[in-house]
This record gives sequence, C-alpha cells and structure tokens, in this order.
Amino acid sequence: MAQKIITAIDSQSDIANTFELEDEDKQMIAYGILGQDQAGISNLSKALNDPQTLVKMMWFALKGEEAIDSINEYYKDQISKAR
Repeated sequence: MAQKIITAIDSQSDIANTFELEDEDKQMIAYGILGQDQAGISNLSKALNDPQTLVKMMWFALKGEEAIDSINEYYKDQISKAR
C-alpha cells in the first residue's frame, strides 16, 4: 500500500490545476500519510482521530477543488473587469 501511495503522490503534478506540487510538497504529503511518531502511531491516524482535522479533510476532499475553481474564476473575472 505504501508503494501505491508513493506512486499516486509522484503522479500528481498539481492540486486543482492551480497549485503546482514541488518535490518538497510531495515529501510532506508522503510523511503526512506514511510517517509515524516514536510510538508507531501514524500521522494519518492522528489526523483521523482529531475531529477538527477530520472535518477539514472531509470538506477539502468533497468541496476543495470546487472552491478553488470558484475563487480562480472570481479573480479572473475581476482582472478582466479591471482591464
């Protein structure tokens, strides 16, 4: 499973066609998913057990790309109007 996650991260070049993922970003994502503390508890497990983080993760998973697209469209429209 870890190799599948690494492959998925490596194949992702951006988020929502807006934010380019640098190697440092990809490493951070991999550590967030696969990393563990000294007690062997995974970072992802900690995130999923924190209600506030879980709510944010779910919102971004369900609506994040749509929200980013809406913000991009708004700013493109404002720039067009300003010209």
